[in-house]
Amino acid sequence: MRLFLHCLFFWGIATSLAIADCDDDEGTTRSIVSKCLLPQLNEVNTSMSTEYKALLEAVEKNPISKGTTTFTLLKSAQESWLIYRDEFCAAKGISIVGGLSARAIPEVECKIELTEIRLNELIELNTILSNRNSLNVSP
Repeated sequence: MRLFLHCLFFWGIATSLAIADCDDDEGTTRSIVSKCLLPQLNEVNTSMSTEYKALLEAVEKNPISKGTTTFTLLKSAQESWLIYRDEFCAAKGISIVGGLSARAIPEVECKIELTEIRLNELIELNTILSNRNSLNVSP
C-alpha cells in the first residue's frame, strides 16, 4: 500500500510539473503554443489525415461508390472544411483576445477542438462505408 501511495504521489508531482510547464505564468504565448499546443494540433492533424486517406481508399474499394462522385465530393468537402476551420478559428482568436500574439492560444485550441470533431466524423463515415463494403449493401 505504501508503495502505491508513493507511486501515486510521485506520479502526481510529475503530472503537475508537466502541466505547469504548459501553464507556466512566466511562459510566453509563443512558448505555450510551440511547446504545448502545436504538438497536440500536429498529432490530431496526423490522425485526421490518416483517417481521411483510409476513407478515400474505402470509397475506391466500394463497388457502389467506386467511379461515382463520392470521391470528388469527399475531397471537396475536406478542402472546404480545412478552410472553414482555419478561418473560423482565426476569427475566434481575434474576437476573444484581439492582439496578434495573444490570439494564438485560443486559435490553436480551436483548431485542436474542431479537428478532433472532424476526425470523429471521418471515423464514423469510414465505419459506415466499411460495414457496407463487408456486407455488400447498397446505399
